[in-house]
Amino acid sequence: MTAVMSAISAATHVAVQLNSTLYAPVMGTRMGYHRVMGSGPGLVLLNGFGASGAVWPTALGELASRYTVIAVDARGTGGSRHLTPAFTIEDLADDVWAAMLGADIKRATVVGWSMGGMVAQELAIRHPDAVGRLILINTVAPIPAMQIPFFRTSWTLWRIALRESTDGWRRAVWSLGGPGAQHESPRELRELTAQLRTSGIAWWTPLLQSAASTSWRRPERLRDIIAPTTILHGRDDPIVPVRNARILADLIPGAEVQILDHAGHLLPYEATGQLLDAINRIQEAP
Repeated sequence: MTAVMSAISAATHVAVQLNSTLYAPVMGTRMGYHRVMGSGPGLVLLNGFGASGAVWPTALGELASRYTVIAVDARGTGGSRHLTPAFTIEDLADDVWAAMLGADIKRATVVGWSMGGMVAQELAIRHPDAVGRLILINTVAPIPAMQIPFFRTSWTLWRIALRESTDGWRRAVWSLGGPGAQHESPRELRELTAQLRTSGIAWWTPLLQSAASTSWRRPERLRDIIAPTTILHGRDDPIVPVRNARILADLIPGAEVQILDHAGHLLPYEATGQLLDAINRIQEAP
């Protein structure tokens, strides 16, 4: 997502430019950094643990031909990587809402992958009018038994990657895919590894993200989600078992589940075409 940097102050509204990057004002500082591409209906991309908004596959850039696409840099990542105090999933959801307002998007389809799916759920609860449709990818509900194993494994892999060379990063990242990922999607996984190594994550960010995510509670609030919801999950996800998709669907009214064979936790990279098809189909639904 190539960008030209700009800023939005609390007093000045700057029109969104094609292929531009803007800062959204959050709590008197520059957080909620996001990238804006294309034009058309709003589409918000929220990525997972230990990564910035740049982590999405470049192939998703074709969405910009039909939608205004925002990929948010959460606190402590990318353009929002300056030091922040401890935060909550609720804070991250409000940051996304601020980014949407900065981009003059009042309502959008929201796509949340992994930890980004948790933020997407909270956004749909806190700002229901902002979420037209909800797409959740390989994520969990606010239930500790589902969250803690996921973040324990994620943090372990992150520490390994930080200590290692390029090969260490590759092994850590590729271990998140399905059993055939390194053979079936080698180019895509190399792209992901490069994105993660260069996306500018403050070293303390995974600690803060883990704390925020594992303290996110009250699954009964998912009953308040009114946006039509689709849950996509890789059948071979090694850190968020596929049963989590069923549990999540039982908590969100009317949620639909689509299980993708041969995909693991890196579904946007392992099944990019299927994800694009799903986004377009969901956007076009009446």
